[in-house]
Amino acid sequence: MYWIHPLWQSSTIILALYVLHLGWIRFAASHLGRAGLFPWKRHVALGKAVVFMWLYGAAVGAAAAWVKWRSFGTTGAHFLVAGGIVTLVSFGYGSGWLLDAHKKNRPLLPYLHGGANLLAVLLSLFSAFSGSRILAKYFLL
Repeated sequence: MYWIHPLWQSSTIILALYVLHLGWIRFAASHLGRAGLFPWKRHVALGKAVVFMWLYGAAVGAAAAWVKWRSFGTTGAHFLVAGGIVTLVSFGYGSGWLLDAHKKNRPLLPYLHGGANLLAVLLSLFSAFSGSRILAKYFLL
């Protein structure tokens, strides 16, 4: 049961890196003068999937912590970083929805959207490292 969370979140990170790559295509074409077609619909659809995967994975991780320790926050930085990731991806979802539903030139929101999601991916890489330490300490011999 304890392996569902790390396997699920690892899959989420891989998909999130791909969605981030799609966003980079847009950024590079818009701001760096590089050629590239932005697959908007794919970015939106997979971005939504990643957000829900992250949130589901966080809930599974919380459930696993509750089953193991009957409390939350026992994993220290791993738990705190997860809260930051949940906050960032929630903002990423809302800002992405706004950018998709109401397409118009926005000076700041695309940067905030991309920056929040980039930070979520970076934090998730730290979370993967801290999670591997938790697995090694509590679940491996």
